[in-house]
Amino acid sequence: MKFKEFDDLIMNTVLMQPLSEDGFGGDENEYYAQHKERIYKTLQVLPTGGVDVLDIGCEPGYMPIALKAMDYNVTAGGVNLIKDFKNRMDRFQITIDVYNVDIDDLPYSNGQYDVVIFSEVIEHLFYGVPHALNEINRVLKEGGSLILTTPNLARLVNRIRLSFGKSVNPAIYGGKPFFQRDIYKRHNREYTFGELVQLLENANFKIDKYFYWNYPASKSKPLLKHTVNFISEIVPKSKDMIFIIASKNKNL
Repeated sequence: MKFKEFDDLIMNTVLMQPLSEDGFGGDENEYYAQHKERIYKTLQVLPTGGVDVLDIGCEPGYMPIALKAMDYNVTAGGVNLIKDFKNRMDRFQITIDVYNVDIDDLPYSNGQYDVVIFSEVIEHLFYGVPHALNEINRVLKEGGSLILTTPNLARLVNRIRLSFGKSVNPAIYGGKPFFQRDIYKRHNREYTFGELVQLLENANFKIDKYFYWNYPASKSKPLLKHTVNFISEIVPKSKDMIFIIASKNKNL
Protein backbone atom coordinates (compact mmCIF):
# COMPACT_ATOMS: atom_id res chain seq x y z
CA MET A 1 0.00 0.00 0.00
CA LYS A 2 1.40 3.37 -1.05
CA PHE A 3 1.33 6.23 1.45
CA LYS A 4 -1.29 8.13 -0.55
CA GLU A 5 -3.56 5.08 -0.54
CA PHE A 6 -3.15 4.75 3.22
CA ASP A 7 -3.71 8.46 3.80
CA ASP A 8 -6.79 8.53 1.55
CA LEU A 9 -8.22 5.48 3.34
CA ILE A 10 -7.92 7.09 6.75
CA MET A 11 -8.80 10.65 5.77
CA ASN A 12 -11.69 9.90 3.43
CA THR A 13 -13.18 6.87 5.11
CA VAL A 14 -12.20 6.72 8.77
CA LEU A 15 -11.94 10.37 9.81
CA MET A 16 -15.21 11.31 8.19
CA GLN A 17 -16.54 10.16 11.58
CA PRO A 18 -13.83 11.07 14.14
CA LEU A 19 -13.95 9.67 17.64
CA SER A 20 -15.33 11.96 20.32
CA GLU A 21 -12.78 14.07 22.16
CA ASP A 22 -14.02 12.69 25.49
CA GLY A 23 -13.49 9.10 24.37
CA PHE A 24 -10.31 9.67 22.40
CA GLY A 25 -8.67 12.18 24.72
CA GLY A 26 -8.32 15.04 22.27
CA ASP A 27 -8.72 16.06 18.64
CA GLU A 28 -8.35 12.94 16.51
CA ASN A 29 -7.61 14.82 13.29
CA GLU A 30 -4.71 16.54 15.02
CA TYR A 31 -3.47 13.19 16.36
CA TYR A 32 -3.59 11.59 12.92
CA ALA A 33 -1.75 14.49 11.29
CA GLN A 34 1.05 14.12 13.85
CA HIS A 35 1.35 10.31 13.74
CA LYS A 36 0.39 9.18 10.23
CA GLU A 37 3.99 8.87 8.97
CA ARG A 38 4.90 6.69 11.96
CA ILE A 39 1.87 4.45 11.49
CA TYR A 40 2.62 4.04 7.79
CA LYS A 41 6.28 3.30 8.57
CA THR A 42 5.12 0.46 10.82
CA LEU A 43 3.07 -0.99 7.97
CA GLN A 44 6.12 -0.80 5.72
CA VAL A 45 8.21 -3.10 7.92
CA LEU A 46 5.71 -5.97 7.94
CA PRO A 47 7.56 -9.17 7.02
CA THR A 48 6.48 -10.94 3.88
CA GLY A 49 4.87 -14.36 3.93
CA GLY A 50 2.64 -14.15 7.01
CA VAL A 51 -1.05 -13.39 6.81
CA ASP A 52 -2.33 -13.84 10.38
CA VAL A 53 -1.61 -10.58 12.21
CA LEU A 54 -2.44 -9.53 15.76
CA ASP A 55 -2.44 -5.81 16.54
CA ILE A 56 -2.28 -5.23 20.31
CA GLY A 57 -3.32 -1.78 21.50
CA CYS A 58 -5.10 -1.12 18.24
CA GLU A 59 -6.87 2.12 19.15
CA PRO A 60 -7.84 4.28 17.21
CA GLY A 61 -7.95 1.54 14.58
CA TYR A 62 -5.85 2.87 11.69
CA MET A 63 -3.49 -0.09 11.70
CA PRO A 64 -6.04 -2.95 11.59
CA ILE A 65 -8.17 -1.07 9.04
CA ALA A 66 -5.16 -0.67 6.75
CA LEU A 67 -4.06 -4.27 7.32
CA LYS A 68 -7.49 -5.54 6.34
CA ALA A 69 -7.37 -3.40 3.19
CA MET A 70 -4.03 -5.09 2.44
CA ASP A 71 -5.72 -8.54 2.69
CA TYR A 72 -4.23 -9.63 6.01
CA ASN A 73 -6.25 -11.72 8.45
CA VAL A 74 -6.41 -9.20 11.28
CA THR A 75 -7.12 -9.68 14.96
CA ALA A 76 -7.30 -6.50 17.03
CA GLY A 77 -6.96 -6.17 20.78
CA GLY A 78 -7.55 -3.16 23.01
CA VAL A 79 -7.99 -2.24 26.64
CA ASN A 80 -11.17 -0.19 26.10
CA LEU A 81 -14.10 -0.42 23.73
CA ILE A 82 -15.88 2.91 23.76
CA LYS A 83 -19.05 3.10 21.72
CA ASP A 84 -17.88 5.25 18.80
CA PHE A 85 -14.67 3.20 18.44
CA LYS A 86 -16.70 -0.03 18.36
CA ASN A 87 -18.99 1.53 15.74
CA ARG A 88 -15.97 2.44 13.64
CA MET A 89 -14.53 -1.05 13.72
CA ASP A 90 -17.95 -2.60 13.07
CA ARG A 91 -18.07 -0.58 9.85
CA PHE A 92 -14.94 -2.42 8.72
CA GLN A 93 -16.10 -5.76 10.15
CA ILE A 94 -13.16 -5.92 12.57
CA THR A 95 -13.84 -7.46 15.97
CA ILE A 96 -12.00 -6.00 18.97
CA ASP A 97 -10.94 -8.39 21.73
CA VAL A 98 -10.87 -6.53 25.05
CA TYR A 99 -8.10 -7.31 27.54
CA ASN A 100 -5.27 -5.65 29.43
CA VAL A 101 -1.98 -7.02 28.07
CA ASP A 102 -0.27 -5.57 31.15
CA ILE A 103 -1.83 -8.17 33.45
CA ASP A 104 -4.06 -10.53 31.42
CA ASP A 105 -3.15 -13.67 29.50
CA LEU A 106 -3.84 -13.21 25.80
CA PRO A 107 -7.02 -15.08 24.77
CA TYR A 108 -5.30 -16.84 21.85
CA SER A 109 -3.81 -20.25 21.18
CA ASN A 110 -0.12 -21.06 21.23
CA GLY A 111 1.49 -20.31 17.88
CA GLN A 112 -1.61 -18.68 16.38
CA TYR A 113 -0.05 -15.66 14.64
CA ASP A 114 2.59 -14.95 12.02
CA VAL A 115 3.05 -11.36 13.20
CA VAL A 116 2.24 -9.39 16.34
CA ILE A 117 2.28 -5.60 16.16
CA PHE A 118 3.06 -3.94 19.49
CA SER A 119 3.22 -0.30 18.47
CA GLU A 120 3.29 2.53 21.02
CA VAL A 121 2.10 0.26 23.83
CA ILE A 122 5.08 -0.80 25.92
CA GLU A 123 5.66 2.72 27.29
CA HIS A 124 2.09 2.76 28.66
CA LEU A 125 2.41 -0.47 30.64
CA PHE A 126 2.73 -0.25 34.41
CA TYR A 127 2.78 -3.76 35.90
CA GLY A 128 3.83 -6.49 33.52
CA VAL A 129 6.11 -5.72 30.56
CA PRO A 130 7.87 -9.13 30.89
CA HIS A 131 4.45 -10.80 31.18
CA ALA A 132 3.19 -9.08 28.02
CA LEU A 133 6.28 -10.02 26.00
CA ASN A 134 6.12 -13.63 27.17
CA GLU A 135 2.47 -13.82 26.13
CA ILE A 136 3.28 -12.34 22.72
CA ASN A 137 6.02 -14.93 22.28
CA ARG A 138 3.59 -17.69 23.20
CA VAL A 139 0.96 -16.74 20.60
CA LEU A 140 3.51 -16.32 17.80
CA LYS A 141 4.24 -19.16 15.42
CA GLU A 142 7.76 -20.57 15.52
CA GLY A 143 9.88 -18.03 13.67
CA GLY A 144 7.03 -15.51 13.78
CA SER A 145 7.77 -11.80 14.04
CA LEU A 146 7.12 -9.10 16.59
CA ILE A 147 7.09 -5.49 15.41
CA LEU A 148 7.69 -3.18 18.36
CA THR A 149 7.81 0.61 18.18
CA THR A 150 8.22 3.01 21.08
CA PRO A 151 9.61 6.47 21.87
CA ASN A 152 13.37 6.56 22.37
CA LEU A 153 14.22 7.62 25.92
CA ALA A 154 17.63 8.78 24.63
CA ARG A 155 16.19 11.09 21.96
CA LEU A 156 18.02 14.37 21.38
CA VAL A 157 15.35 16.58 22.94
CA ASN A 158 15.61 14.57 26.17
CA ARG A 159 19.41 14.79 26.15
CA ILE A 160 19.26 18.56 25.73
CA ARG A 161 16.72 18.94 28.54
CA LEU A 162 18.79 16.82 30.90
CA SER A 163 21.94 18.79 30.06
CA PHE A 164 20.15 21.91 31.35
CA GLY A 165 18.92 20.12 34.47
CA LYS A 166 15.36 19.81 33.17
CA SER A 167 13.19 16.74 33.63
CA VAL A 168 12.27 14.52 30.69
CA ASN A 169 9.26 13.15 32.55
CA PRO A 170 5.68 14.43 32.18
CA ALA A 171 4.85 17.42 34.34
CA ILE A 172 3.77 16.63 37.90
CA TYR A 173 1.51 19.69 37.94
CA GLY A 174 -0.05 21.76 35.18
CA GLY A 175 -2.64 21.20 32.49
CA LYS A 176 -2.35 17.39 32.52
CA PRO A 177 -0.79 16.47 35.87
CA PHE A 178 0.87 13.07 35.73
CA PHE A 179 -0.64 11.45 38.80
CA GLN A 180 -4.18 12.51 37.90
CA ARG A 181 -4.11 10.95 34.43
CA ASP A 182 -5.49 7.51 33.69
CA ILE A 183 -2.72 4.99 34.29
CA TYR A 184 -2.80 3.79 30.66
CA LYS A 185 -3.14 7.25 29.08
CA ARG A 186 0.34 8.28 30.17
CA HIS A 187 3.87 7.06 29.49
CA ASN A 188 4.71 5.13 32.63
CA ARG A 189 8.24 4.27 31.45
CA GLU A 190 10.17 4.91 28.27
CA TYR A 191 13.16 2.78 27.26
CA THR A 192 16.55 2.90 25.62
CA PHE A 193 17.36 0.45 22.86
CA GLY A 194 19.61 -1.58 25.17
CA GLU A 195 16.82 -1.99 27.72
CA LEU A 196 14.43 -3.19 25.02
CA VAL A 197 17.00 -5.74 23.84
CA GLN A 198 17.27 -7.09 27.40
CA LEU A 199 13.49 -7.38 27.76
CA LEU A 200 13.08 -9.08 24.39
CA GLU A 201 15.94 -11.53 24.83
CA ASN A 202 14.60 -12.51 28.26
CA ALA A 203 11.27 -13.29 26.55
CA ASN A 204 13.03 -15.55 24.01
CA PHE A 205 13.11 -13.14 21.08
CA LYS A 206 15.95 -12.62 18.63
CA ILE A 207 16.48 -9.11 17.23
CA ASP A 208 16.39 -9.37 13.44
CA LYS A 209 16.41 -5.68 12.57
CA TYR A 210 16.17 -2.34 14.28
CA PHE A 211 16.43 1.31 13.37
CA TYR A 212 15.86 4.75 14.81
CA TRP A 213 13.38 7.13 13.20
CA ASN A 214 12.43 10.81 13.46
CA TYR A 215 9.04 12.43 13.19
CA PRO A 216 9.16 14.85 10.26
CA ALA A 217 8.94 18.58 10.91
CA SER A 218 5.39 19.82 11.30
CA LYS A 219 3.82 23.26 10.98
CA SER A 220 4.55 23.82 14.67
CA LYS A 221 8.15 25.06 15.15
CA PRO A 222 9.39 23.62 11.82
CA LEU A 223 12.86 25.22 12.01
CA LEU A 224 13.54 23.78 15.46
CA LYS A 225 12.41 20.31 14.40
CA HIS A 226 14.46 20.47 11.18
CA THR A 227 17.51 21.37 13.29
CA VAL A 228 16.91 18.54 15.78
CA ASN A 229 16.41 16.05 12.94
CA PHE A 230 19.58 17.21 11.19
CA ILE A 231 21.68 16.75 14.32
CA SER A 232 20.17 13.34 15.09
CA GLU A 233 21.03 12.14 11.58
CA ILE A 234 24.65 12.47 12.72
CA VAL A 235 23.88 10.59 15.95
CA PRO A 236 21.08 8.15 14.99
CA LYS A 237 20.72 6.83 18.54
CA SER A 238 19.31 10.25 19.43
CA LYS A 239 16.33 10.04 17.06
CA ASP A 240 12.73 10.17 18.30
CA MET A 241 11.64 6.57 17.88
CA ILE A 242 12.90 2.99 18.07
CA PHE A 243 11.63 0.34 15.64
CA ILE A 244 12.46 -3.30 16.36
CA ILE A 245 11.60 -6.39 14.31
CA ALA A 246 12.25 -9.48 16.42
CA SER A 247 11.55 -13.15 15.78
CA LYS A 248 10.51 -15.92 18.12
CA ASN A 249 13.50 -18.09 18.82
CA LYS A 250 13.24 -21.66 17.54
CA ASN A 251 15.27 -23.25 20.30
CA LEU A 252 12.46 -24.02 22.76
